[in-house]
Amino acid sequence: LALVTVDDDSFWEDMPATHFAVDAPQLDDTVIAVGYPLGATSITVTRGVVSRVLMMDFTLMNFTRQRVLPAVQIDAAINPGNSGGPVFAQTSNKVVGVAFAGRSQAAGHGYIIPVMVVQMFLDAFYKTRSPSFGKLPSLGLSTQKLVNPNLRAMAFGGGVPKHKAGILVVDIDPLGNAKRDGIKVGDVVMKVDGAVV
Repeated sequence: LALVTVDDDSFWEDMPATHFAVDAPQLDDTVIAVGYPLGATSITVTRGVVSRVLMMDFTLMNFTRQRVLPAVQIDAAINPGNSGGPVFAQTSNKVVGVAFAGRSQAAGHGYIIPVMVVQMFLDAFYKTRSPSFGKLPSLGLSTQKLVNPNLRAMAFGGGVPKHKAGILVVDIDPLGNAKRDGIKVGDVVMKVDGAVV
């Protein structure tokens, strides 16, 4: 993500504004990607649905210690040059994300950065007012899903609980917030801000 502005404030006069949606789009929501793909001389529009909501490494390099953030996969084309363009919810006409990347080897496989990550980015900038405000906040921990019954039993002290909640902490960033707050390798995270994990 990047913030771009202009030197002459008169540019903004009579400029129509759009608004962010509060939440990320849900599966099967219809979305509209708007942008200027390479070679285009006017705005282009592609329409599709939300195929998947996931956590992903935005560098697309799959580093083991790289942070993952919420992302949304859509089947509307994200053509080269469309990155950075808004993606609107068809029902509300509000921005639900920013076009991010496509996959050349896979048809109908585009990604958007959802509105909550964009808002976190903007909040970090407005708090510092610095062009180099640093990384987005992170818990600073790596986790393992507890789908294996034996791992689940080990994590919960020998018995397999009836609920499906919880993720196992397997690594802690020594300078991250989790370390400062006393989270340790082997802990099981059950809730974050009241939301069941």
